[in-house]
Amino acid sequence: LDGVPDVAVSSSFPNWDGRAAVFSGNNAQVLLAWQGSPSSQFGAQLSSAGDINLDGFPDLLVSAPYEYFAPYNTGSLFVYSGFDGSQLRRYDAPPSVWTFGGLPTRAGDIDGDGVEDHMLSQGWLKHGCCAFSWRGLAAYSGATGLEIFKDAGNVANSIAPLGVLNADSAPDYATGSIPIQSGPVPNPATVKLSLTAATSISCPYASFGKNSNILGCRISASVDGGPSLSLPGDLTLGATGFVNQRWGFLAWSLAPVPGHLTVINGLCLTTPIQRMPIKLSGGSALPAQDCTGSYSQALSDAYLVQNGLLPGTSFAAQFVSREPGVPGGLTFSNGFLLTVWP
Repeated sequence: LDGVPDVAVSSSFPNWDGRAAVFSGNNAQVLLAWQGSPSSQFGAQLSSAGDINLDGFPDLLVSAPYEYFAPYNTGSLFVYSGFDGSQLRRYDAPPSVWTFGGLPTRAGDIDGDGVEDHMLSQGWLKHGCCAFSWRGLAAYSGATGLEIFKDAGNVANSIAPLGVLNADSAPDYATGSIPIQSGPVPNPATVKLSLTAATSISCPYASFGKNSNILGCRISASVDGGPSLSLPGDLTLGATGFVNQRWGFLAWSLAPVPGHLTVINGLCLTTPIQRMPIKLSGGSALPAQDCTGSYSQALSDAYLVQNGLLPGTSFAAQFVSREPGVPGGLTFSNGFLLTVWP
């Protein structure tokens, strides 16, 4: 706190153990230093975390994508105090996940509790011998370390916080993806604008809950793009964790007013309710029954305008999936709550 910004640097070399350090911006003196475990590539990426323990010193996020737990179970993200270098928190890869904890990013105060939050990659999930699937990104509370939301379908190589773009107080972010070779044709490089403003709607009901299906799997909702009538690209809502090979659709309405919800076993909208085209959740082929089903629905600028969703209008949406055996025969995703902006 000498009035001169300090500098954090890291390197995974020379032996892949990795190290990170904070140098004084005033005289280049080493203020704090950390050493990684063998071959963990500690320090592969780092970012400021903001002051998550509210001691007046900015804290640090350091990734170690090959922190080893078991074959194809690697990756940790460490959170260190900017005051004394002590470890404040650690996130570890769950079983069968590879290179968890990359892309550490200071994300702003997403959940509005006065403490800055952060984002990181969820790594790759191993299937069988040689197949992997990307688990997306997630945001975590700086105050508690609990997950705030997951952007499950976002294959990203970088994250950039953007501040608040749509006047809803929640900071938004952009992600970039480099071309990835997929068979003979490489996927194009992409940049996505994503809004953290999709908030869960509180509903007074009790059944299987908005977040799980009949198999007990968590249903995760995601938002790609933004509800803007001027930015390129469509707003796309998605949800994963549904039972495979089930018919479902996205339902939406104008934002519910407290006391005027239509609550039918978990559908938290207000009349009139609009229904998008019916789709199949896909996933594993029958007769298997698992949680590989998912839905995605684009809402184009033209669709928003045609349905009266103009700048300043708030609307709510939920994915609905047919599920025999549960009350009402349906399961639901979390509610999305968004405001259209120019």
